[in-house]
Amino acid sequence: MIDIEPEVYTAVYRVLKEAYPSLNVLNVEPSGEASLPAVYFYQMSNVSDPVTRETDSKREYSTAVTFQTEVYTASSNKKGLSREIVYTVDDVLSSEPFGMRRTQAGSIPNLYENTIYRFIMRHTCSVTKYGVIY
Repeated sequence: MIDIEPEVYTAVYRVLKEAYPSLNVLNVEPSGEASLPAVYFYQMSNVSDPVTRETDSKREYSTAVTFQTEVYTASSNKKGLSREIVYTVDDVLSSEPFGMRRTQAGSIPNLYENTIYRFIMRHTCSVTKYGVIY
């Protein structure tokens, strides 16, 4: 399996913590309540491309990966803060060296706790076994 999650998470984490030092940035689902604002960033899928398998070894040559960003805010400016955080993550993922494509972005109703604003965003790319991202 071709895995770029550690590099991507580290880049996102560094930029977010620099811009928002009190932001809780997680790459595993929190157990219990996380302090807000919080970002839950993780690799949602990693799918081998069967067309690009190497013919001699049958090993994967490239894979399609999708990363999901979930932003949770509860301040008086919860929507504005959430959007600032989302724009920051989008800039990291869509710029070099990743050059990912945003495939989804939008707010999600939080029916059980309407004081918390929730925004979900997904980015995808293909990556070769040599680390070339396209």
